[in-house]
Amino acid sequence: MKKTTLMNWLLLSVLLLSFASPAFGELNAGEIRKREEIRNTLEKGILSPYSIPFEVYANLKMWDEMEGILRGNTHNANRYRLPGVYYSRPFLIDGKIWIFENPTVTGGAAYLFEPETLDLADTIQKIEYSRFDGGVRTVFRSTVISGGSDKDVDTAVLWDTESGEIRTVKLLDGHYIGAIQATGDRLYIGSCGGLVNIWNMEDLGFSQILRTSREQTEDWADFNQKACITALLVMDGSIAGAGGEEIFLWEGEELPLKSFKKALAGDSLVYFHNGDAVVYGGNQAVLQDLRNGSALRRLKTDLPIEDLIVTDEKLLPDQRGELLILSMRHNKGIRIYDYETFDLLEKMNVAGETLAAAGNAIFATDDRHLYRYSILGRNLARFEEWLGTIQKGEIRLGDERYSRVLAILSSYPDILVETGIVADQLAAHGLHLSHSFKYGKIGQGEGGLYGYKAFYEMENRSDNRYLVTLNLSWSGQYGRTSLYEPRARHPLRPQSFFIEPGRGRTAGSFDVGEKEPEHFILYPETILTVTADYQQGLTKALSAENEDLALVEKYLADEKVRQWHPELKAQKERLGQEVGLIRSLWQRAAGIFR
Repeated sequence: MKKTTLMNWLLLSVLLLSFASPAFGELNAGEIRKREEIRNTLEKGILSPYSIPFEVYANLKMWDEMEGILRGNTHNANRYRLPGVYYSRPFLIDGKIWIFENPTVTGGAAYLFEPETLDLADTIQKIEYSRFDGGVRTVFRSTVISGGSDKDVDTAVLWDTESGEIRTVKLLDGHYIGAIQATGDRLYIGSCGGLVNIWNMEDLGFSQILRTSREQTEDWADFNQKACITALLVMDGSIAGAGGEEIFLWEGEELPLKSFKKALAGDSLVYFHNGDAVVYGGNQAVLQDLRNGSALRRLKTDLPIEDLIVTDEKLLPDQRGELLILSMRHNKGIRIYDYETFDLLEKMNVAGETLAAAGNAIFATDDRHLYRYSILGRNLARFEEWLGTIQKGEIRLGDERYSRVLAILSSYPDILVETGIVADQLAAHGLHLSHSFKYGKIGQGEGGLYGYKAFYEMENRSDNRYLVTLNLSWSGQYGRTSLYEPRARHPLRPQSFFIEPGRGRTAGSFDVGEKEPEHFILYPETILTVTADYQQGLTKALSAENEDLALVEKYLADEKVRQWHPELKAQKERLGQEVGLIRSLWQRAAGIFR
């Protein structure tokens, strides 16, 4: 009863506060106390973050809570830009996310990240390991095992990341390492030629070879007709291996007990999980029973599949059981399915081509980045309701809230458009803004870079003269990033300009990127009413004929015209040199007539 009464009282307090006049400047003692009360109830789960109206968050300067709601409902993404190109999938080792460089391209370093924040924890350059670090890799406890490197396609390397010990093994039969699997006492390596080499894990003593057929040959043409084992699964008493067109099952003997065709023909891949095989290729995935080869479930995607994992990691708010996660080729998004039904649960238009899941988050890499996605706190229905509490007319230019809200929402351009805040500010000042895209040469210099420019035009339909600072935001695979990136700063600078009253117009452009962006929006950071004398004074201060150093210094001290400060500094330096020269001449003249 007491808890219900407290919650009702707090909700009533929040409601009353939401009708209070906007807060300006520093919070007073009562407002600070109210903010702490709300934070306390949020931490204890008494109130949902969605129960607090947008205006209350803004009035009490609860910017972190506001951004938390936005991030939690837009894939909650973190991104790390890696220094080179071509990186491994993410691996969880000793509580860190490990990413391995391609040694043939960038040197073969390992990067270790904190899973919660994606902060870089360490960089390790292990020369002995990187020499044999190939395209096939697995992790067993603290040991990283990889093989198929350009240096020796038949050698695997084992790196104990705790002790630092490096060991290598070479195929006794077969060619080209295609799959690696390890257990507590055995190391299994699949290769072309339809062979699986097995060693004792402890001392790397050779154990045996499993074959897909009796016929062995030294003839390369015949050898290349045999399966390349590209996936392995070690089960109780049996081993499964996936070749080009078939799946093989061994049970203690050198030859397979049985084999059957993969559910998808052609260049399909296999992901083994809990005694089943998920076969995928193109835009299809099929769950295949390893006991008899029958297809249990299948799905079709809208785009070709790049990578696939199955996990029981808690990733969705209403999740029951295991999840099947797919990444789409060419960084075209991630899809999440219920593993038991193959029903689509979540479609994420984000980047990442190789996948892992840990710590209630999806980790993904592409050629240059590591991403972390968490959507466990998502509640789209409540989020839509909360967005409805944004009263655009209450957010005024010049108010601290406007700049802080823009700083947050500019990372979520579609939401910034949806709120109507920008359109409201423009209309309130009698301004009309339009834009279009054109493809052509962008950037400076003669590098020949081509991409999209955003051309804009603003018309002033009011009787006021304005100094406008215009900025932009977008999402999309190119441009800023292929995902919403909270706290990211746009690489382009805002543009400031004066616009005359009475249908005055101004136009300009921004270089955007290689492809036309999505959710593009231009928005005013400031719209300041100025006088004709103010504009003329700046024009005079910048002119080559200006001799008034005091006027230059006046505008140099004015933050409203920050965009022109470099030119003003150059003017000040020029005038200072002229004053120095005149003084020197006077001194010489005075010496002559003395």
